This record gives sequence, C-alpha cells and structure tokens, in this order.
Amino acid sequence: MICFYCGNETIDDQVCPYCGKDQSAYRMILVAAGRYYNDGLKKARVRDLSGAADSLNRCLRMDKYYTVARNLLGLVYFEMGQTVLALREWVLSKNLQPNDNPVDRYLAVVQKPGALSRLDSVTQKYNLALSYCRQGSPDLARIQLKRIISANPKMIAAHQLLALILIQDGKYEEARRSLTAAARIDAKNPITMAYMDAIRSATRNSKKRRRKKNDNNTDISMANEAVMPRVGILDVIDRNGNGIINILTGTALGVLVAMFLIVPNMRENENSQAQSALVSANKEAANSANNVAYLEKEVDSLNRELEKYTGQGDLKTSYEKLIEASQLMEDGDHEAAANAISMVNETLLDANGKEIFASVNDVIKEESTKAAYDEAYKEFRGRHYEESIAGFIEVVEFDESYNDGYALYYLAQAYDYTEDKPLAAKYYTRFAELFPNTTRGRQAARKAEEYASELPAGEEGGLNTADEEADVTAADEGAAQ
Repeated sequence: MICFYCGNETIDDQVCPYCGKDQSAYRMILVAAGRYYNDGLKKARVRDLSGAADSLNRCLRMDKYYTVARNLLGLVYFEMGQTVLALREWVLSKNLQPNDNPVDRYLAVVQKPGALSRLDSVTQKYNLALSYCRQGSPDLARIQLKRIISANPKMIAAHQLLALILIQDGKYEEARRSLTAAARIDAKNPITMAYMDAIRSATRNSKKRRRKKNDNNTDISMANEAVMPRVGILDVIDRNGNGIINILTGTALGVLVAMFLIVPNMRENENSQAQSALVSANKEAANSANNVAYLEKEVDSLNRELEKYTGQGDLKTSYEKLIEASQLMEDGDHEAAANAISMVNETLLDANGKEIFASVNDVIKEESTKAAYDEAYKEFRGRHYEESIAGFIEVVEFDESYNDGYALYYLAQAYDYTEDKPLAAKYYTRFAELFPNTTRGRQAARKAEEYASELPAGEEGGLNTADEEADVTAADEGAAQ
C-alpha cells in the first residue's frame, strides 16, 4: 500500500515507517472502496446496471485511482447507451494509468471509423426528441426515438422516453413492450420500474371503469323490459277510422315542419361546418408552415454548432493528442509534436490539461520561431532579401525583441535593400524605440530620420543607397547574433 501522506510504499504497518502517520483510517477507506467495487461487480453480473453504477461511483469517490472500478463503470455506462459518460471514465482511466491498462481495448472499439460520428448522431437525435416533447410535438418525438432505438437499441433513456409518450397517449401495451426492452438491459432501473407501475395502475383503473359501465347498461335494459308495455298496431288504430285520419294529419304536419324549419337549419349548419373546416384547414396549414420554419431554424442552429467543432478533436482525441505531443517534445521531435498539438481542442480540456497544453505549445512556438529566424537569417546572409522578409515577419509578429531585436533590425534592412522605403523606415523607427541606448538603435534612428526627410509629406520611409548597403552589411557582420 502507498502511504497517503508521504507516498512511500508500506506493507501492513498501521503507522507509516517513513513519516510516522497513522494509516488505519486510510486503510478503512480502501477496504470500503473494495467492498463497493465487489457490490458493483455483483450487480453488473445480474444486469442491475443502475445499482452497479451507483456502487462504482461510491467506490471511486473513496479511491479515484481504482482503475479497475473506473473501467467497469465505463462498461456499465456504455451498456446503458450513455456513451459520453463511458468515454469520460475511460479517458480518466487512461490518464491515471497510461501503461498496462485494459481500457485501450475499449477505446479501440470506439475509435473505429465512423463509430464516434454514429454515437454523436444518436445523441443529437435524442436531444431533438426531448426538444419536441417540450414543444408539445410528441408525434415528431416518437419518430425520432424509434430511429434512435433502431440505431442504438441499448439506449435506455430512449426506451423510457418513448414509453412515457405512449403512456400519455393511452397505448399501454406498446409502452410495456418498450419498457420490457429497457428492463432486459437494466433489470432494476428505478425509472423503468416506476413507469411499469404506472401502466399497471392505469390498466387496473381502465378495467374497473369498463366493468362498471357494463353493469349500468345491464340494469337499464332490464328496467326497460319491466316498464315498457307491448303495444300492437291494432291498439293504435281504433275501429271507426278516426285513428287513420289523425295519422295522416300528423304526417302532413311533419312534412311541412321538415320543409320550412328542419331543412333550412340543416343547410345552415352544413355551411357553418364547411366554413369551420376551411378555417381549421387554414390554421393547420399555417401551423405546418411555422413548424417547417422552426425545423429550418433548428437545422441552421445545429449546423452552426457543428461548424464550431469542424476540424477540432473531441474530448478523448484532444487528451490523446496532448499526451502524444508531450511525449514527442521529450523525444525531440518538434515537427511531429506541432502536428499533434494542432489537433487538440483547448476549450475541451480541464485546468491541468490547459496548463500542459500551454507549456507544450509555448515550447513548440519557440522552436518554430527559432527555425524561422535561422532560415530567414540564412537567406539574408545569402543576399536573398525578398525570401528572408517572410521569415523575419513571422518572428517579429511572435516577439519584436526576439534575439535582442536582431530579427526586427534585419527586417528593416531587408526592406532597405529591396528599396521599400516606407516599410524600411517603419521598422527602423520601431527598432530605435525598443533599443534607443544601443549602437544599432542610434543607427536605426538616423536611418529613419534620413528617410523621413527624403520622402514626400505624409509618407513614412527612407531610401537606402548603394554606398550605405556596404556600411549596413558590415555592421551586421560585426554584431552578435
């Protein structure tokens, strides 16, 4: 065991032989962490993934270096369809134990071509389904969730959300099938069990209502049979024919009432219903247009979010490239290190990662600046002034005072030799401002003042003559690089 205080290895002593600190409390914490790991492993074997995740998280809160528990927690999350949480645990495991870590096999599976893009697409679809639910569009959410389950059948959250929508629609059998599929993945998930209880309760209430309705219908029919007498046609029509006259008169009155009262009202109702249907159709068309516009805005928003991450690595790739760049810097391969650091997305790193990124990036930048300066100076000494300007500009943009300002001074001379008077005067002036008390600073000030007097009003610069070129070159050869 490693001493918690001094970091030295101890055997079974209750007191560290190096620092003298009591180890009993620390030993109890490690034993409790081991118990939580065993409990999580036992629950994972019987597919109680929610319980396993809870136990493993408790284990890691007590001992964050428990790599086996962290790897198992990542597997549990991956089996539940929570890929982002799984990657988080595996990347942390890789950083805490870089060598002899079985997590490399898990990361290799996720790194297969197209795997991350598919998982990211599933996550985006699930978020879109949640958005549809909040906007009151369960039909669109149901379509998205069925696509998600088809692409990733192990995503428990998608099964549960689909079941919740089906429960609200009263489709209890379909909801039960979706929850059964979720239970096959995580047998004791509390959300799945709660939804199952809700379905059982709703089914029992529905059966009770149907039974009560059937009982009421039976009572009414029996009462009708007991009260209503049997009446024949002969009882309605009397023997002397007065009944027939009454029937004919009533029929005529009924026809007249129908012609003058009922038929016009029916036509008016039909016209009103037609107008209402037309208004409803127009509203539905407007709503459809609004939905289309909303979906287009959603697509544009997602595209903008995607553009932010175009060309940038994800969290796992950023940490791997950062580690690779650091190792390449230690090996002295600066060019490969620069290529690796360029693939790191700094915004996804934590505080320690950003600190490592800054240190590695600074060293790489210094090395690239030195290489640019050496190449530009080589071109300058070979009198290839046009070719040297780009390199000196790169150095000056990084640090104007690089190498005691020689890059800035050589840049001014390169413009001087190419007879670019305004830019030569500009950089001579800047060198004189930075190094006023040096010999070169005073020479640069004189050059800048001389060029300013020769140029037209409102234009910076100066003119380098052929005679001055020999003096400047001689000064360069005498200066320390």
